[in-house]
Amino acid sequence: MTFDECVALDPKIGDLKREMQAIRNEEGYCADETWYRLFKPRVVDLVGFSRLELGETRHPETKGARSIGQLMKEHLKELTERQRRVELGELHPVWELRSTQAYDAVYRRLYNLLPDCNHAEHDCR
Repeated sequence: MTFDECVALDPKIGDLKREMQAIRNEEGYCADETWYRLFKPRVVDLVGFSRLELGETRHPETKGARSIGQLMKEHLKELTERQRRVELGELHPVWELRSTQAYDAVYRRLYNLLPDCNHAEHDCR
């Protein structure tokens, strides 16, 4: 799977690319810090095993302490509801974007868009 194929399946990947192309190498800039703090968490939401589909959230709101049994029951209910929405055509999961090939293609292309570091502390890139 190529980067362009991934963008065709989810235009948000292309939006992320344009955002990253606007980054400038200013004094003190660190490519790795920018990648790992700002962009990689968003890439993980778009491609690979952890891809989020419409309506999913990475960190569900917790409402007080619950037992593991309660959490499992809630998770099963969520999965059942998601499947129902897929069958009704409300959700359109793009399974190809959950592949390691998609993750690798997007990760490589986007990471390589970042300008080199411009800081004196260490040479990370």
